Amino acid sequence: MPCLMRLLVCSLLSVVGVQGFYLYPTIHAGKSALKTSSSDYSVSDQQRRDLLVASTATTFAAMLFLGHTQAQSASKLETTSTKTLSLLENVDQALEYIDAECDRRFLHAVVASDYQLLYKGLSSAQNQIALSSAPDNLLQSSSDDAPLFRTLEEAMQPQPLQPSTSRIAVANAVAAQRMGATVCSIWPLGPNVHFAWLEHGTSFRGTWDTEMIVDGVDCGRMSLEDALESNKEILFRSERYLAVPLSMEQELVQKLKNSFII
Repeated sequence: MPCLMRLLVCSLLSVVGVQGFYLYPTIHAGKSALKTSSSDYSVSDQQRRDLLVASTATTFAAMLFLGHTQAQSASKLETTSTKTLSLLENVDQALEYIDAECDRRFLHAVVASDYQLLYKGLSSAQNQIALSSAPDNLLQSSSDDAPLFRTLEEAMQPQPLQPSTSRIAVANAVAAQRMGATVCSIWPLGPNVHFAWLEHGTSFRGTWDTEMIVDGVDCGRMSLEDALESNKEILFRSERYLAVPLSMEQELVQKLKNSFII
């Protein structure tokens, strides 16, 4: 079938090429005449029809080729990306995932901080709730923070998460905009979720501080609730996470408040 499609497209393009080849001298001559006298420039009805046929055939051939290419791309996306990204239909469906899989320490911190949420800016434009299991590796980052993450990788080896196994988010929707165009609240899912943030300072940008707080469970040190209230950038490790666009945040929070999840 792909060979037949290529043959059809090539045949159409060949016809269009020949048609355009014979039309070009006539049209070019007309354009040259236009330079001397606009009243002398005219295209016959037959030439107009020929040009329309050539143009239509070109468009049709291009549409066939584009459609075939998009179908192949969609097929590849379906087979390679279903493991990394799924789109949910509504907030109620997201609540089911939060109820079943969201880390309870994180949910308690959200409630205790009066629903201060964790945000991430995504590069792809979307207005649907996404369920993502795409692995992140902050060591591969091309940002200015990459050297710091490499240093933290060594310092955090005894910990349950490192930059090489983590994603980064921030407890501030405005700050998340510099991470990507589409800002979403993030809800870590799975049984093995961990968090880490700088003990001093808010952002990893422009600092070489390697003093980290992990999970916020040490007595006398900042808790996850405190980190959310302080608008911290937070590393988190989870098997997957929900990304809820800002346009749906109010509905989600209201339904969380009315639910018995926490």
